[in-house]
Amino acid sequence: MSILKPRGLQRSDKPAEVEGNIRDLVRQQRSAVRQSNNNAEDAARELASLVNRVSGDATREVDHLIGGLSHVRRKLDDEAARIHHDIVEFASLSQSVMQLTNIVSDGMSHVANVAEAPSIAEETPASDPAAVGPEEQTRIDS
Repeated sequence: MSILKPRGLQRSDKPAEVEGNIRDLVRQQRSAVRQSNNNAEDAARELASLVNRVSGDATREVDHLIGGLSHVRRKLDDEAARIHHDIVEFASLSQSVMQLTNIVSDGMSHVANVAEAPSIAEETPASDPAAVGPEEQTRIDS
């Protein structure tokens, strides 16, 4: 599966047909050059024109491909930067979660130690008047 979408490049499915067309064009131009007054300068101009026409489509297609590849390169660079940023954020979040987990774990160990300690009601029974404070004794006597 390709991530690139075709951009409407017109490519011939028949390379032999394209080559045949180029050959015909070369023959026509060659005969036109021969029929001219054999002036070397005119022949050179005609040949240059022929080469420009033949290579023009290929050059435009190569330029188009270079532009498309440059666009893909920029897009890949942008995506790489975004992914790098996301990884850095994820690592920071992960470290924060680990710190929070340690804090909660430490807090829970203190709660477990407090739960194991005897309660105040177990240490001072209400039936022993010596263990009850003066305010409590007044309430019990009433």
